[in-house]
Parts: sequence; C-alpha cells; structure tokens
Amino acid sequence: MPVSAFDLFKVGIGPSSSHTVGPMRIALQFVQSLQDRGVLHRVARVEVHLYGSLALTGRGHGTDRAVLLGLMGQAPDTVDIDAADSLIVRARERRGLALAGLHAIDFHEATQLVFHACETLPQHPNGMRLLAEDDEGNVLADTTMFSIGGGFVAGEADFLSAAAPARHAWAHPYRSAAELLQRCRERNRTIAAIALENELTLRTQSEVEQGLDGIRRAMFECMDRGLRQEGFLPCCASTRSSAIRPGPRPAVTFC
Repeated sequence: MPVSAFDLFKVGIGPSSSHTVGPMRIALQFVQSLQDRGVLHRVARVEVHLYGSLALTGRGHGTDRAVLLGLMGQAPDTVDIDAADSLIVRARERRGLALAGLHAIDFHEATQLVFHACETLPQHPNGMRLLAEDDEGNVLADTTMFSIGGGFVAGEADFLSAAAPARHAWAHPYRSAAELLQRCRERNRTIAAIALENELTLRTQSEVEQGLDGIRRAMFECMDRGLRQEGFLPCCASTRSSAIRPGPRPAVTFC
C-alpha cells in the first residue's frame, strides 16, 4: 500500500529509530502528559524501566541517553545535537534533571533507569514503563509504552484493540510494485507524480514541500557534521577494544 514519505524518512537523533528515536519520543510524551494534567510540579521521583531488546542492546544504541533527553523535554527531530552531550553529562554529574526543561528533580540513573535484560513484556520486545511519584510516594502516572519500529510508538491500549485500523483514502491506492506501475501507465504519471498526489491527501502542497526540504536539509547537515568530527565512532563497550577506524559520528537516523 502507499506509505507517506514522512513515515519512510524520519529525522531523529541516531543511531536507531527503534532504540533511540522511539524511547526518546515516549519519554517526551510522558513528561508532556504530566504537564498537560497539571501535575508536573508535584513530581518528586521518576523511574524508567526498559524491557526486552531495549534492555539488552539499549546502552549500545543510546537508549539511556535518549530517555534522559526525552525526560528533559527534548524531541528527536529538533534536539540540538551539539548540546545533547553536555545536557546528559550535566544530568549525570548532578544526579538530577529538569523534567520537560521546567521542573527539577533528583535522578540517579543507576537506580532510576532500570534495564530488565531477562524480562520481555508480552506485547512487544521494545517495552518501556515510566513511573512518576510525588514526595509522599503517591503515584501520579504509571505508563507502559512500546517502540514498535521506525520511530513509531504505541501504548498498551493499541495492542488490546481488536478493531482494524482505518484505511486512508489514497488518491492512487496500490498493493504491490506491479500495481503501482500499472497506475502510472493508466494515468500517464511518473512514480514521483503518483507519490505526490498521494501525499496531497494527507497535507497541503506547501506542507509537503516544506517537509521534504526539511528532510533534505537534515541529511546534508548530518553529512556535514559527520565530516567535521574526529575520533572514534560510538559503540558498545564490548567492541571498544576492536580495531575501529576513526570516522564521523552519526547524528541523524532516517528510517
């Protein structure tokens, strides 16, 4: 079926859409929900629990960093890449962070960001549970979310719903590459023209053009930034001792 270009290409901090972009978005949504409910100022303690694949490979894929940035109100597509490291270092040194960039709390990563390497939630391998309490231990929020791939996230209710997802009314629907080519022949259109007309069922021409310009700009900025970097590529500790040539550090992931 047709897929929007903005679902195929997502701008976000690297290196992984499932282990970095998704968890960062989940953490950000969590603190935004606290703010929307008017209870952010009451939060005294936050715990984040990572399960399954997020726990097993999370540190190597930057899940811990993504969670911290999300809790501090940073979004994967707008975070200042050059400032991200200093934000994380400061949070770890101070053992504290500002939720949504507004409300300061203590946060001891060793005990409040928990990797459950031997446990997987039944709904999906990339599970996260986020818990917020006030200074008396009362639970203000207890949320379980999943990073389901490509930067998409889902809640427990999404897995419980038996209803089939609503089908979008595309201008040119197709179910295979062969059908796509047939649509092109029938309508005397290029693949690009078919794709654009499908995009216009979701957003305006101006929004499409601005969005594509943003993706292109992020790609070039990513390459330029990488070419300016020196040192070693970030990797998990188990491979740190192997022969890894210095090179650019990935800053943006496209899925």
